[in-house]
Amino acid sequence: MADLTPHDRVVIKQVREMIEVFTDWETANKYAIQSANGSTLLFAAERGGAGAMVVRALLKAARPFALEAVDAAGATQVIFRRPWTWWMSRLEVLRPDGAVLGTVQQRFTLLGRRYAVLDARGQELGRLDGSLFRPWTFKFLRDGSEIGRIAKQWGGLTREVFTDADRFEVRFAPDMDADARLVFVGAAMLIDFRHFEDRG
Repeated sequence: MADLTPHDRVVIKQVREMIEVFTDWETANKYAIQSANGSTLLFAAERGGAGAMVVRALLKAARPFALEAVDAAGATQVIFRRPWTWWMSRLEVLRPDGAVLGTVQQRFTLLGRRYAVLDARGQELGRLDGSLFRPWTFKFLRDGSEIGRIAKQWGGLTREVFTDADRFEVRFAPDMDADARLVFVGAAMLIDFRHFEDRG
């Protein structure tokens, strides 16, 4: 399974198809998970056939999905699965055999945006807080101290206005273990779907 512990940060780049640039048609999401020097560590793509295409067209950013992340050899390393929910979004991070590594669960808050990051046993590893005044930055907090961060990077006027191809920098605390890092990467993908995917 993928080990991100040698990296203090990764960049998640959304890959866009030209049909999305020129139409309102939502295609399956694809992400390159890269090291700070730009080498691709994993490639994640949304699974599904014709039925998934219809769900994407109808539900857009509210849709359930499964993103399968593979290494350079094409071997599945981790699966990011979002079940459909009525209200609060949830993302499960799974080993290739289906065992749960952890979960990201949206929490209710009147101001800002908040997610709980949970380990395989459901214990809280920390929480992600996004301020209304800095909508592109989510701090990962444990006992009030920042131990990581997810920040959407500005893509330039053309990309921001005409596409929803996003780029996130994910920073890890040095003591974050391999499973927690994968769950944290999943949190960035959920944040992309929940807050940046369908901007009209």
